[in-house]
Amino acid sequence: MSTMHRCHLWIALLLCTMLLSCSVSELAGNSSDTQNGVTVIACNGSLEGSAPSGTQLELYPVTHNPVTDSAASITGRIAAASNDSFRFESISDGNYNLLCTKPAGENMLFLKSITIAPGTVDTLHGTLEPPGDILGMEGQTASSDSVTWHVLIMGSPFQAAVSREGNFNLAGLPAGTHRLDLLGVSMVTENTTSLDINLDIRVVPDSSVVLQEW
Repeated sequence: MSTMHRCHLWIALLLCTMLLSCSVSELAGNSSDTQNGVTVIACNGSLEGSAPSGTQLELYPVTHNPVTDSAASITGRIAAASNDSFRFESISDGNYNLLCTKPAGENMLFLKSITIAPGTVDTLHGTLEPPGDILGMEGQTASSDSVTWHVLIMGSPFQAAVSREGNFNLAGLPAGTHRLDLLGVSMVTENTTSLDINLDIRVVPDSSVVLQEW
C-alpha cells in the first residue's frame, strides 16, 4: 500500500472514530434555534439531543403494542433538562420511536424509526406542533358483547376502542402520517385478532381527520 493510500485510510478511520464518539453539541449545535425545535442523535447505544426545557420524552420500540403491552414495557421516559438537553443510555440495538410532548400536551412531535446499532449514527430533526385527532365513523368493524376492537398506532401509546356503532376517536395525536392497525380482544378468552386495514392517515395540527365508513 502506498504512503498516499495509507494517509487516506488513516484519515477515514479518524473521521469514523470522531463521528462515533459524537456529542449533541458537535453534530447538531443548538436544536432550539426555534422555540419548539428538537434534535436527536442515536450513537453507540445511546440517544441524546436537545429539546425545549421540560419536554417529556418517551422512547418506544417500534413493536410496542399500546393495547396488549403495559406502559412499563417502554424503553425509557425522561424530561429535557433546564439547558434543553436529554440523554437515554444503554439502549439495546433495534428500531425505536420517540414521542416528545411539551407540558400540558399543547405541542407534540413523533420521530419514527430511530436506529440503534453498532457503527450507526442516526440524526433526526423536528418541530413540536399542536396535536390533531382522527375520528372514525360507521366503520365496517364494530365491538360487540364478545369482542372489543381497538384502533391503534404501533410503537406508540395511542389507541382507542371502537364502539358498537363502529366509531372511534384517536385524540391528541402528533402531526404527521400514522399507520392505523386494528386489534380485536376476546371478552371471553382475551385472545387477540389483528386486521390489516391499510390506513395511512395524515394528521394536521389543530385539526380533525374524519374517516366516514372506514
